[in-house]
Amino acid sequence: MRVKKLFVAAALGLVSLVLPVAAQPASAAVITERDTTTPTDMFLTERCVTVDGASGCFEHNGDYIQVYDWAADGHSAAVEWKIYNYVGGDLYRRGWCVHSGGNLTTGVCNKNFIEGYKITFRACTYESLTWNPIDCTDWTPYYTA
Repeated sequence: MRVKKLFVAAALGLVSLVLPVAAQPASAAVITERDTTTPTDMFLTERCVTVDGASGCFEHNGDYIQVYDWAADGHSAAVEWKIYNYVGGDLYRRGWCVHSGGNLTTGVCNKNFIEGYKITFRACTYESLTWNPIDCTDWTPYYTA
C-alpha cells in the first residue's frame, strides 16, 4: 500500500510540473517596429503599390522598402509590412516605414529580413503625430530573398 501511495504522489508531482508549461502561450506578441526613411535618389520598381497620395515598393535584393509621397495634403506617406515564418506561417515581424519628407519626395528603409519568408505590405497616407493610417492599399504578398 505504501508503494502505491508513493507512486501516486510521484505521478501527481510530475503532472503539476508539466501542466504549467503546457498552459504557456505558443508564441509571444510581435512588437511593431517603426522606422523613418532616409532620403534617396533611387527609385525601386520591383513590387509597388499606390494609394491616392502615397506609393510603396519592396525590393527583395537588399530588403529595401521605398515610400513615395505624391500629395500636398499635410500627411506623411508610409508602408506597413508584415513578415510571416515560412515553416508555420506565423507572424514573425511587423512594422512601419514612414516618410515625412513632403510632397513629391521619397525615402527608403533598409531592413534585414530572413531569406525565404513571406512579406505582405501596403502603402498608406499616414498621420505621423498619432501613428494612424488614413487610407491604404490592400495587402500585397511577396517573398524575401
